[in-house]
Parts: sequence; C-alpha cells; structure tokens
Amino acid sequence: MGVPVETLAAPDFGFVVDVPVFDLEECYFLYRENGGILPKERYQEFLNMQMSGVQTKGIRPPSIQQALGMARFTGLGLSRQEVLIYGHLRQIMKDPEQEESNDPQTDVYSLSDQRLLAEILLMEGRLDDHQLFTSAYPNIFGKGT
Repeated sequence: MGVPVETLAAPDFGFVVDVPVFDLEECYFLYRENGGILPKERYQEFLNMQMSGVQTKGIRPPSIQQALGMARFTGLGLSRQEVLIYGHLRQIMKDPEQEESNDPQTDVYSLSDQRLLAEILLMEGRLDDHQLFTSAYPNIFGKGT
C-alpha cells in the first residue's frame, strides 16, 4: 500500500519536492480490506501524523520502550516515525474520558499494545511484517494451536 507521492517542482527555489498525496477513501478502504479495525477518524489522524510528523513532547518513554521491545521480540525494524505514532496513539487511546464498547477485540480505546502496533503496520502498508508480527503473538491474534 504505502504512501503515494507526487513530485512537485519548486522552480522559485530551484529544487524538486516529493509531497505525500492521500486519497483518504482509497487508503482507508485498503487498510480495512486488510483487516484494519480503527475508525476512519483515527486513520485520518494517522495520515495527518505521517504528513506533519509527530512531536516527541507528551509521549511517555514507557510507550516508546514498549514499541521497541515488541519490534525486537518479532525481529522487525520500526522507523522513528512509527515508534512516535505508536506512542501518540497509545497515549490518546488510553484516554479514560472515552467511551468503551463491550467488545475488547474492536474497541479502539482498549487495544492491547500488540494490537495497536499491528494496526500501525497495517496503516503503513507493511502487510508481510504485519503477518510476521501477528504470528509472533498467537494467543493474542487467535493463531494459537
């Protein structure tokens, strides 16, 4: 899936810039088609974070360590941006002011750490890595024997 890029010439400045171009409906459809469960509002927030970057301010160090630990356990590499997005989403998804549903499998406000990172891999279009990651946690993703 990945992020589509449009190359724009900036003649006034004498250089060319790659600018991410998103078709929200298409990207969200592909994300959901591949098993994503986050609502469109959270997905849109993710795209905005991809485009503008995530600031480290307010992200708790344990969230960063958790993301890095899961990546190490599964043998995956995460970009700095993916780690920061995980930390940001972990922070806002643990908001006690949000309503929770009765289904812990689809309630985005109570996603486990592993499920949240799996969602980020899907949103990034890293389907093979998503498969590897979910296989490393069979009891969480229902792939146990």
